[in-house]
Amino acid sequence: MVEKSIICPKCGSSNTIKHGYQRTKDDKKQRYKCLKCGRIFLLTSDTIFHSRKISKSKLNLMIKMMINETKLQTIIDVLNISSKTAYLWRMKIYKSCEVVAKSVYLREKVWIDEILVPVNKSQLIMKTEHLKYRGVSRNQIVVAVGIDVKGNIYAKVVGRGHITKKQVMDSYGKHIEPKSILIHDGIFSHDTLVNELCLESYVYKAIVKSNRRYMQPINSLCAQIKRILLIHIGMKSEHLQDYLNWIVFRSTLKQDDIDDKVNELVDICFQYGVNFRQKDLK
Repeated sequence: MVEKSIICPKCGSSNTIKHGYQRTKDDKKQRYKCLKCGRIFLLTSDTIFHSRKISKSKLNLMIKMMINETKLQTIIDVLNISSKTAYLWRMKIYKSCEVVAKSVYLREKVWIDEILVPVNKSQLIMKTEHLKYRGVSRNQIVVAVGIDVKGNIYAKVVGRGHITKKQVMDSYGKHIEPKSILIHDGIFSHDTLVNELCLESYVYKAIVKSNRRYMQPINSLCAQIKRILLIHIGMKSEHLQDYLNWIVFRSTLKQDDIDDKVNELVDICFQYGVNFRQKDLK
């Protein structure tokens, strides 16, 4: 009998049938076969649960420990998994948080600023005679950061060097409600954002000490992100957005809905076709 509700992860066809079981030490899993392309698959195929080495309950516990900033070695000891498995799963979870991060929308009163993160040594662009570029250069990754009066936060890698008008619109522009109040440091590329979204703009230059209290929400958020990234010093530059997505996800948690949010993230993991492999660590 054709299972129209089961979609083939390879070709997208719903013309699939049950095709026996894949047996493991603890249980058995239903297999399916696509009658269009011939692919044999599980419900978890092409999700982060494909070839998983930890159970769903362990994943749930791992996420909760990560929320509490439990050290990776402690997670390894508690879950009785290898360091490689723990690290790979942590990165898979980070990647799955992208779904949450993309849905962030800032409104009413919004603060924005940019963080500069140095690239890895292997990605440094050097001048002649092995001299480094100074100041804001292509050797620094720019992260667009925002927070609104409700505490919703946004963090997005936008490129290297000075942020451009296009990068401002491509990042902030899709996540700020038009006609909101924008509080920022007044760099020229923010002007396009103000004009395009008809924002009420308030500028407070960082060099003026008395302005710091007006920028306190965004300054605190930037400092928090820098502290978290410092803990993960040595991470690959290309994985920076994954860490930022996790920071955004954590910010959505409230004490009375942590269980629901964790279960929601587990469900996203099942639905989201993300894959992070051992070779991605190199």
